[in-house]
Amino acid sequence: MSTAPTLTPPRIGQPWPGQGGIYAGLFRGDDADYHLILATAKLGSLAWGGTRKVAGAMSERDGLANTMALLDDKAKHPAAEACAALEVDGHHDFYLPARFELALLFANVRDHVEHRWHWSSTQSDWDASCAWYCHFYDGYQYGLRKSYEGCAVAVRRFAAQSFGPSEAAC
Repeated sequence: MSTAPTLTPPRIGQPWPGQGGIYAGLFRGDDADYHLILATAKLGSLAWGGTRKVAGAMSERDGLANTMALLDDKAKHPAAEACAALEVDGHHDFYLPARFELALLFANVRDHVEHRWHWSSTQSDWDASCAWYCHFYDGYQYGLRKSYEGCAVAVRRFAAQSFGPSEAAC
């Protein structure tokens, strides 16, 4: 049973009831700011998948767009597919975070993430067979072969103004 979302986010690092996970903070998006939620579900060890560039999966900031491009690709992308298949608190809009979204997770909620390396949805711009990862022990980011198995976390987001004053009166 899903509980109604609160209008005010909890403290960073605390569960946000009804939102599917831990509040990771406000992320500065390309077009709008949004709240980032770290899913509480564990995904296990997964490969990124594929060996070629996937058009539309190069953003360092927009993991949702990257994940959608990976799901539309003909090759299998296990980490992105696992995130997109996730359901928590009735939400089905989880995705594999982009590398800068992983940086926010490391900065704000790393104690809620296993201290190993985790895939981002961002491909390497220098090698088609690699994608970016973030190590949650020290925040280090670099490219790694897409065929390797590593950890993945899922996130979801919603616009910061989604629960504005006009909706509070409803």
